[in-house]
Amino acid sequence: MFTETGSEEVLGATDERSLDVLLESGVVRPVEDGQGHEVVLDKGEWEADGGAGSLRRLDGALGGALWANEVTWCGDPVDGETFVNAYTEEFTESLDTHEEYEASIADYVDCGDGRP
Repeated sequence: MFTETGSEEVLGATDERSLDVLLESGVVRPVEDGQGHEVVLDKGEWEADGGAGSLRRLDGALGGALWANEVTWCGDPVDGETFVNAYTEEFTESLDTHEEYEASIADYVDCGDGRP
């Protein structure tokens, strides 16, 4: 979403609580040149205590950002909630391992059908 829409527009549509969690945890940070923000993909750089509550807060904040914005990179724009729900309705409890889910999600986000 940051690439397609722009980080400031995405973050501007995200509710304040979710935005605070994303910034405080280091999942989202300002880019070095000061022009926008970037998503930190390396979970080792995140400032989360690793506890279940922390992960739930992060998951909620990521959902808050996704739900408030549109997914535009896989064809016609669709709201983030619809994009996620289409995946979860198809794949919840259908794969056996964490690795299979990671491959499936990566394929789905890359506009595939989500089948690893």
